[in-house]
Amino acid sequence: MKMKILFLDPKNLYFPTNVNEIRRFLFLKNLFEFKDHKFCIEQLFYHRTIMKIPLTYILKAFLIYKKEFSDIMGFIIKQLIKYYIPIKRKILNKYDLILLSGKNPLLFLLHPLFQSFKDKTISLTDDSFYVEQILDKGLGEGKESSYAKLLYDLEKKIFSQFNLTFCSNSYISFVKKIFNISNHNKLIRKPFGSSFEIFNLNHNSEIKEISPKRSNPQNSEIEILKKKVKFLKKKGYNIVIMFAKFQRMHGVDIVINAFRILNRSNKKIKLLLIGKPNKTNPKSYNIILHNYLKTARKLNNIVFYPRNIPLYDLYKLISYADLGLGIFGESFRSNITIPLKIFDMSYCGLPFITLNSKAIKEYFPQEISRFFCSGRKSKELATKILEYFELSKETRKRLGSLLKKIYKEKFSYKNQVKLILDNFI
Repeated sequence: MKMKILFLDPKNLYFPTNVNEIRRFLFLKNLFEFKDHKFCIEQLFYHRTIMKIPLTYILKAFLIYKKEFSDIMGFIIKQLIKYYIPIKRKILNKYDLILLSGKNPLLFLLHPLFQSFKDKTISLTDDSFYVEQILDKGLGEGKESSYAKLLYDLEKKIFSQFNLTFCSNSYISFVKKIFNISNHNKLIRKPFGSSFEIFNLNHNSEIKEISPKRSNPQNSEIEILKKKVKFLKKKGYNIVIMFAKFQRMHGVDIVINAFRILNRSNKKIKLLLIGKPNKTNPKSYNIILHNYLKTARKLNNIVFYPRNIPLYDLYKLISYADLGLGIFGESFRSNITIPLKIFDMSYCGLPFITLNSKAIKEYFPQEISRFFCSGRKSKELATKILEYFELSKETRKRLGSLLKKIYKEKFSYKNQVKLILDNFI
């Protein structure tokens, strides 16, 4: 059986520039090259312009409706239905399967466009825009605002009709409850892969072009950081790494406080902390976080690099680490989703400590999860770190090998492709 597949995404996948785009690129690459199935892909199309809403609709809407957000969005949707959607339906009719990716609100605005193609449409989105924007970040002046109600209504329609896939059964249960969805057949669990897989592809000219740029090795800050970490390793220090966007959910303040406790133990353990405060955080949290980061600079058991770094350099730094840290803050999503960094560390075979959530228990055996801890408890985290480093090097190495095995069997992109094809094709 030959199929034509259309992949729709609001991002540019030809030349990925960030982690999420690289993940989607790797998924598509594995989909296109997948051989062990009952059908073959005749053509795989990537269409970006179909997702673009003409700017004139948006400008006209803002000129007519200056206050009510729901009126503005309502006008745009009417324009889409009247002029835009009939043209695009002709394009969509040509394909046997339509893949949607991302949680961009444009996907929700274009719901009427895909409604008639719901039987051949699969969404690869991993998150609810409503949960992120309204419940987690508290944007739009709460759940009663026009913005919140519009997002809720649009997403309920999407979740009720599309074949959506998520990264944990806990998230599926949460989504069904919040949107009052009873259909059990259309929501399945789909684990993520790691963006680091891009470094182990066959390095033909195409892959070299889209690979993230490497840092300049000459006198760069990152190269100095690498040398410092290597020096600490030679001196017998155990390296714990945490890389994050410093959102409230990550609990960076909890981690810093845990290392303030560990500083009194005189153990040869150093934290390599990479990242910077996120602008989308509530101002009150960023003020608290700023004070904690001042503390981090003063502690002699923390090496703080206050910037985001290229993926390739992060990959190398993880290879020097002995233990990784996940998330420790509490929010709606922290208990029902799995941080992407967990998949990255599993791919690298780096044992980690993270929040002991329902979602993460679905994938990892007790041998790994016994080091997980409760959220927002610095003393418990400090104790777990000490417990981990009391293990022999052979045991730690075995845990790393187990994580690599789990990644290969459950999280790899080839596994993702097989899961989706087996369930929907």
